[in-house]
Amino acid sequence: MYSLSFFIWLQGCDMGSLSSSDEEAQKEVVVVKPPSFEEKLGLLKAQIAAGRVEDAEKNLGTMLESRSEKEDLWDSLYDLCSYHVDVTACLDKHVAADEKTSGHIPLFASILLIKQQSWAQAKVAADKISDSTTSEALGFLAMVGQGALKPGEAGSSEGAAFGKLRSILGTDSSNLEAIDKELIALSTHESWVVRWVVVQLLFKNVSSESTKASLAKSILNTLIAEDLILTKKLAFEDLASSLSTEQLFELIQRDQSILEHSTVPTAILVSQELAHGMRGKGKSSVLKKWLEETYPLEQLLKRKEGNVAMVVNAVSYAILAMPERSQKLLNIIKARADSKDYINQLQVVELLNAFYLRDSDKMNSLASSDQKEVKSVAISLEYLIRGQAIPGGGTSLNQLSDVWSSLLAIEVARNDGKAAQKLLPDLIEQQEDNPALQLEGLLLLEETHRKSGSFAESIAILDRIQANFTNSRLSTEIEVRRALASNSMPVLKANDFISEAWVKYFATDVDFPLVDLPQPSGLANLSQKKVQKSKPPVSDKPKSNPSEDSKTSDSNQKKPAEGEQPEAIQDDSKPKTEEKPAEEKPVQEKPADITTKKSLSPLTLQVYALTKLKQTFQQSSLPTEAINLLWRESAVHRQGSLSLGTTLDGSQGTFSQNIVLQLKGETDVLRVSSALVIQEIERKRKRLSAAAFNGENFVWGVGQKGRNAILGATLSARSALLEYWLGGRAPHQEISNLQYVEHQLIGEDYSWDNSKKQKKGAKSGDSKKNSGKKENEKAKAKDQIEEDLGFKTLINTGKVDVAALREQIDKVAMLSYEFYGDDLIGIVVSPTSCAIRQIGSKRKILKLVEKHKSLLKRGQEDPTIYQISSPNHKVADQLRQIFFSTFVPELKGFGNYMLMAPKELLGFTFNTFPDQQDGMRYIGEKRTITAVTGLSEALKGASQFGSFEPDMLAFGRPVYDAKKAALGLQSKNPLAIDVIKLVFGPDSRMTFEGDTATKEKYFEIAPGARYVFISETEATSDGGFRFSNGDLTLSMIRQTPIVAQIVFLSADAPPEVMVKRAEAFLNAGARSVLVNTWKLPSQTEQLMLDALLGSLRRDDPLPEALSKSRTNYLQDLSKRAKSSGTVFVNNPSIWGSYHLFGRP
Repeated sequence: MYSLSFFIWLQGCDMGSLSSSDEEAQKEVVVVKPPSFEEKLGLLKAQIAAGRVEDAEKNLGTMLESRSEKEDLWDSLYDLCSYHVDVTACLDKHVAADEKTSGHIPLFASILLIKQQSWAQAKVAADKISDSTTSEALGFLAMVGQGALKPGEAGSSEGAAFGKLRSILGTDSSNLEAIDKELIALSTHESWVVRWVVVQLLFKNVSSESTKASLAKSILNTLIAEDLILTKKLAFEDLASSLSTEQLFELIQRDQSILEHSTVPTAILVSQELAHGMRGKGKSSVLKKWLEETYPLEQLLKRKEGNVAMVVNAVSYAILAMPERSQKLLNIIKARADSKDYINQLQVVELLNAFYLRDSDKMNSLASSDQKEVKSVAISLEYLIRGQAIPGGGTSLNQLSDVWSSLLAIEVARNDGKAAQKLLPDLIEQQEDNPALQLEGLLLLEETHRKSGSFAESIAILDRIQANFTNSRLSTEIEVRRALASNSMPVLKANDFISEAWVKYFATDVDFPLVDLPQPSGLANLSQKKVQKSKPPVSDKPKSNPSEDSKTSDSNQKKPAEGEQPEAIQDDSKPKTEEKPAEEKPVQEKPADITTKKSLSPLTLQVYALTKLKQTFQQSSLPTEAINLLWRESAVHRQGSLSLGTTLDGSQGTFSQNIVLQLKGETDVLRVSSALVIQEIERKRKRLSAAAFNGENFVWGVGQKGRNAILGATLSARSALLEYWLGGRAPHQEISNLQYVEHQLIGEDYSWDNSKKQKKGAKSGDSKKNSGKKENEKAKAKDQIEEDLGFKTLINTGKVDVAALREQIDKVAMLSYEFYGDDLIGIVVSPTSCAIRQIGSKRKILKLVEKHKSLLKRGQEDPTIYQISSPNHKVADQLRQIFFSTFVPELKGFGNYMLMAPKELLGFTFNTFPDQQDGMRYIGEKRTITAVTGLSEALKGASQFGSFEPDMLAFGRPVYDAKKAALGLQSKNPLAIDVIKLVFGPDSRMTFEGDTATKEKYFEIAPGARYVFISETEATSDGGFRFSNGDLTLSMIRQTPIVAQIVFLSADAPPEVMVKRAEAFLNAGARSVLVNTWKLPSQTEQLMLDALLGSLRRDDPLPEALSKSRTNYLQDLSKRAKSSGTVFVNNPSIWGSYHLFGRP
């Protein structure tokens, strides 16, 4: 018979403690030879603690065989078998048959099986324990876990267990109230088994909230004392159902020792359950405030000990979506930790942080983790960080516990539409007790359905949200989403600053509500440092009033918490006495720092700009200011990881198509150019929204500091907005912080005093003031975020009023086409006139487009279909009339056209349209027609001037197919590479083929190259390029700034993929992208490419080089036709393969 005290002693063995006794024991083993039994035992314990299971098993087996008295080895056997899934097999392996009845084996088996939640097997093992009290108590516990016991119902097993408890208490069974009192008293019994049984029983029966709170404390103290991590099911699931998160939080607030003095596994468990519950109930800000007050970050970072407190904060901040702060603590914990065991337990926290911050280096490290679940999930998440959809729809997340899988599922769903459709339905049902997480999941799923065209499902989710969440602040969000899904106008009621703004937008009332907008925390921190730096140096002489030391000490200055308004800074350097020397001049007090100002909310700036623009149309006033404001403040970039989870910032649509449609027939230059800008903003929003839906990472190329800042500010603003919908405070501080970070990343200073934004480094009118500010600017530089060219590709900058457009795109007619329902609307802005007109039916036009593309494909095999006067020219001629003849007055006299159009219209070049119906000439012979994917790309192109190194950078076929080569279907080098080597000398070219064609070479050399050529390279899932050592994704291309005059792309993917590639390179800074839409015969390709590159080498303009390439091909074709006696055909199926994107 073995006492419970022995079992408690077993549980006290090192199970995640922070001591380094195991390391010291191991060091002693190395020193002493031969080792004693005690030293061998120390080594065994160290091996078990380090998780070296195989070494420990060998060592234990040897020790069991060589020692007859095994009493000292039972605890090591228990610890060792805790690593095994099959507990019974492990115990049987190391213990002889005649020892199995000794009492150790059933005891160990029952405890370990309870920890594994193998309830039925645990009950069988418990029945074999010789000590009846222990046997019945563990058996009762196993039945509670299994759900076999339901207190209050009759049953023989329940009756026996109740009878045993009553006999222990010696109380009359009829007096249930007395029994409850005795049970409560017994909840502090020295035996953990008795405590567990009693507390579990009372949780099922007691209704008093105060009693439950004391029982919760008993449970938590039990965890701390014994470190029994079988609590996930037996403790906290009961806590969640019997004790509210608020009550648990109050309990921990009253007794911080629950967190401070617990072991690491318990601290992780307590903090993750508390933080997840607070976030799930929309109370993140409450817990954030308590953590910041209880554990000031600066003090926490200075601690040399107290790792458990750091663990609590690191886990909590990760769950509360403050990853940078969490990771900072984790890095210190890892540097100071004495035990690898609990560091491994924190890897899932690092996993969440790394994904929140899109940290590719950290995620790559976790993908090599020895924890199978963490490794598997990290490998999946790496796809999204690269900018590709997650494989399997994110099902790998199910390997993690509910807390971590739910948080990761929400974040994955935000950046992958297919994953959202798989992950969110189950998550929503699992979060019934967590309204904030459930609402976040519902809004995400609704957005996903709307983007994928499942409008009925979208409306159904909105109905569910409306039924379950009755807060009036949420009504505007619901109604705007409903209107977007049903293509109708929303019915709104003003009940807060956001809804009032939207009501005024539809009423064309520019008297928008002003809010008390707080100063961004970043500016407040800089201001605080400036004040601290300006204080006079502390004298070495003792002060007359020593208490002033603490008042003026910099160390006691409290920094503003993340997401909170900073406190006003006190200037304590002033004299404390009214007496002044006669000659001293009066002290000039500085004006107090401005911490709030009356302003429009950044959330409503886009709809304000649209309202102001509509007002200019009504009043026939100049729209210049309004259109430029709209261009700069549109929230089109807030997609995926940058999304705030709302439609109300304009990121999911603003019904602006109605403005464009109302202007049909207009020829006024100001109104038409404004319509073009509105149309192009919406085109960009749709394109970025679709890219985020398919996994693109918009911050891949942003530097670590900037990336952490923008993602951290977005997470904070998103969380605050969600809490606001559920009844919390308005998210003004967080939105202000986000606006500040965005403007820093695009290179604009944020002037708080007058709200003017100017380019960093802009000259001031007072040179003396500038020179006097140098030192202060240097101090600021360390804290400020640098301009990031990758991020600037997402944000609209500069001016787009008609004067600015004509200045930037001289002598070019811009044509913008867009579908509105079944109508195609066209807008033209030329140097002399403008117009907006309805072009035709979307259905009919797309039908003609498909016919034209089919003919171009046929013409590659049968050129005769394009003989002069062939009826096949009629299809393309109809398209020419649709797209160009509608705007004859506006286009007259201009030969350079730049087209912006939906992706369905960009899969071929409009140069293939005949100039006349008979096909005698083609439009491309008289005009230069290029395509761009949007206005922002048209305004972004690189300068024609500058220095380049090298002239030509080329990548060819990174993946070599030996089978194709053996069959003669693939040459050693791509044909284009061979031509490049002939045209460009060794000093002016850099070519990489096969294994040498790596991503690193692209990142290193492409930014300075004049021309970039990518030939015969397989497409990746997102549309990028499969290089020899991994994928060069569209996210990587878009956010690697280049100055290339031309990027050449061979025909390696379908036309729709080539359009996405062209858009990515234009966003990266390329002036032009020349796409080979379909593959040409080798002889023809060599002929045309040789002429094209040769012409460019002589510095001919690209349109002229293309014309010479086409002419060279046609002359050669004419000669061959004469020599063979065949009919010469000017075949657009050949020269029309070249499709030029960018400026003409």
